[in-house]
Amino acid sequence: RSLIQAGRVRAAHDLSEGGLLVALAEMLFAPTVTFGAAVTLSGFSAPRRDALLFGESQGRILVSVAPPQIPAVLETAARAGIAATVIAQVTREPVLTLEAGPLATSWDVGILRKGWETTIEEAMRRPGLDT
Repeated sequence: RSLIQAGRVRAAHDLSEGGLLVALAEMLFAPTVTFGAAVTLSGFSAPRRDALLFGESQGRILVSVAPPQIPAVLETAARAGIAATVIAQVTREPVLTLEAGPLATSWDVGILRKGWETTIEEAMRRPGLDT
């Protein structure tokens, strides 16, 4: 909280609903999609990749900070006994890329956002019924 109050954090998202990959995607869903992120998780060893990407463990938070703020944020976290590391970089291209060991993939942020916004509507659609 002190980092947020000091203005060092641009955005923060808990991982309790959908885990890391969902939080990353949701942080990219601005009203107009104008940026993306390049994510590298190859340095993490997890017995199950699904747990790493979608684990909804409490107490994990994804924060976005300007590059000049990274050292101060990491130092503050270390002093507080909080494990923190850089896992992504914002990109100009609206694409979410992920590298996690042998897994490497990417998604168009606009398509992800559309799915996020319309999934229930699409699931409830029935042929022959007016919407």
